[in-house]
Amino acid sequence: MATRHRIKAGLCGATLALLAAFPLCRAGEKKSPALEDKVKTAFIYKFTHYIQWPETPAAENFTIAVIGDSGITAHLRELARQKTANGRTILVEQLKSTGTVGPCQILFVAAKEKERLPEIIKITEGKNTLIVGDSAGLALRGAAVNFVVVDGRLRFEINRGAAARAGLEISSELLKLAILVEEGGAKDVRP
Repeated sequence: MATRHRIKAGLCGATLALLAAFPLCRAGEKKSPALEDKVKTAFIYKFTHYIQWPETPAAENFTIAVIGDSGITAHLRELARQKTANGRTILVEQLKSTGTVGPCQILFVAAKEKERLPEIIKITEGKNTLIVGDSAGLALRGAAVNFVVVDGRLRFEINRGAAARAGLEISSELLKLAILVEEGGAKDVRP
């Protein structure tokens, strides 16, 4: 049983590494927002295997909320029809304002909502919510995960302090693939 778990973990790690190495476009081409959103969706799904949330009843849904308008919402809904997260049904919610943020395991902050991050952090405080975004500097400002494009490849930053404050444990395998950042500006860019 333990061997099967190690093999599965190794395969998930290999998938994450391949996603990180996958270019968003060929040299000289424009990047495709739809492709980028699909890759972000794949990353978000894989994060559910490498981030540990506090125990919740198995009957509860695994909720991914998106605040603001983002192309990622449709891809997340498609994912929810096909997959589960740790044996739990994935529910995707589209939120129009911070006032409608309810309990969720992952909260994706659309680029147009990035200025609301301090309010979002306050609303989700103590609720074990992984805040994910895709705007420059978001992890430095308190999001736990932020997508960035480096040399034409989609990467992700992780703010370990923000994840710890949310009561989440991030596996060492995921941390090895991330650009580690700290609030206030420190960045550790690794190949």
